[in-house]
Amino acid sequence: MTHARTSSLARPLTLAAGLVFAFAACSGTGAASVAPASAAPSAMAESSAMAQASAMAQASAMAQASAMAAPSAMASGDAMAMKVGEKGTFHAVDGSATGIAEFAQLANGTHEIILDQFTVAGIAHTNVVLVSNADVLKTTDIDPTKLLDLGPLKAKEGMQTYEIPAAMAGAIMDGYHTVVIWDTAMLHAIAAAPLK
Repeated sequence: MTHARTSSLARPLTLAAGLVFAFAACSGTGAASVAPASAAPSAMAESSAMAQASAMAQASAMAQASAMAAPSAMASGDAMAMKVGEKGTFHAVDGSATGIAEFAQLANGTHEIILDQFTVAGIAHTNVVLVSNADVLKTTDIDPTKLLDLGPLKAKEGMQTYEIPAAMAGAIMDGYHTVVIWDTAMLHAIAAAPLK
């Protein structure tokens, strides 16, 4: 009986289970290497699908971040778009405060008094008020019954804003010309900034 010699070329055999056996002649003995028939294409497809999914997830995350940032940027842009009208520098009356007061109209139509580069010794029982006087040199210049009170000071220093209620905005335009730092306990003006 004659035995056929194994070829030096590998011979693939496909089984029903989808395995490819490659037999190679090595020193007269056959060595087998086993791999699933579709392993390489399947692994490549999975790798490609994972890369696509990852890229799509990153693109989606960037789009969401951009969409979320846009309204925020627009909102802050609206708040920052303002027309500064009159402004004045604080001077001492019965106390001392420094800085600048500004009357501003925001893009949305509301009005504010802005205190910029502001400093004062204390904020206890101290409010920001508007008076009709062209300037205030002493407390007796002010009629306390005609104050437009914008509320208590928020801090001893730094930039601060005080919204003017819509009902008062017309009154400001009609003749309230000076921002006063007002002591509500002692009923006197600490400092004043005439708006010009």
